[in-house]
Amino acid sequence: MIGIIGDPRRDGQSSFKSLISYCAKNERGDSRAEYVGTQNIYFCESAAEEMESLAFMNPRCKDPLMHIILSWREMELPVNAQVDKAVKITLKELDLQDCQAVWIVHSDTENRHVHITANRIDPETHKAIQPTWRRASSGSRVGRCPPITTGTPRFL
Repeated sequence: MIGIIGDPRRDGQSSFKSLISYCAKNERGDSRAEYVGTQNIYFCESAAEEMESLAFMNPRCKDPLMHIILSWREMELPVNAQVDKAVKITLKELDLQDCQAVWIVHSDTENRHVHITANRIDPETHKAIQPTWRRASSGSRVGRCPPITTGTPRFL
């Protein structure tokens, strides 16, 4: 598994709604989500609005959105419980374990992957979390997830 944190938008127009929409639907508006998971979100349908509302609580944070992608090797096909576990480990490693997050699984490429939309604003303190990790591969902090093989739920 490899993990990548997307660079912030250069135009400063990051949006929870547009990232979640991009991850959930293709250009024609058809769903491309195989599985959706959430953390600290009341309703999946209003996740973007909930995240924007919390981000509004810290006007000093210019870009509260964090886009993380976890991608597995072609022969690794994690089940949903394994994806959830990998996402939770990743969020914990980034000190975002208490923050809002939505993750959407895709298999529209050769590698199964998950897009994580995370809100860096802590829901209790309203302070922005400043993760230091920027790029990861199987040998770094995100690499604590064991390899996954077809049909073998290693995280359970």
